[in-house]
Amino acid sequence: MSAEVPVAGGDGKGWVTPSHIKEGVEVKTTSSSIAGAGSGEFHIYRMNRRKESFRLAEMENEEKKEKEKIEFEERKREREEKAESKTSKNAAKRKKQKEREKEKKQQKQQEKPKETKSSESTEEKKNDEGEESKE
Repeated sequence: MSAEVPVAGGDGKGWVTPSHIKEGVEVKTTSSSIAGAGSGEFHIYRMNRRKESFRLAEMENEEKKEKEKIEFEERKREREEKAESKTSKNAAKRKKQKEREKEKKQQKQQEKPKETKSSESTEEKKNDEGEESKE
């Protein structure tokens, strides 16, 4: 059995036998369920057909699983992005609220010294008046 094929490349005019084709190799999956086949050939055909159908079913299952995995990863990524945006939004709100509270606290501290000075001066006046009346 000599299989010659055209040479790829060069001028393309030569014919060679590819090295991966071996002489005398018998192909075992050529049987079918056609008339004229021997009685034992049908069982071989049926076995090969079953193996092929299992192989195709397995390929379909792997493709389906891969597709589901990709869809899951996409949904997961969307959920994580949504959660991240919500978290960052809430963090910004907390930061803004904290700054407002800090500003209010500073304003109160700035107002307190004025109040304490005025309250001290009124207390001093009261004390001065009280001392004068005691004398």
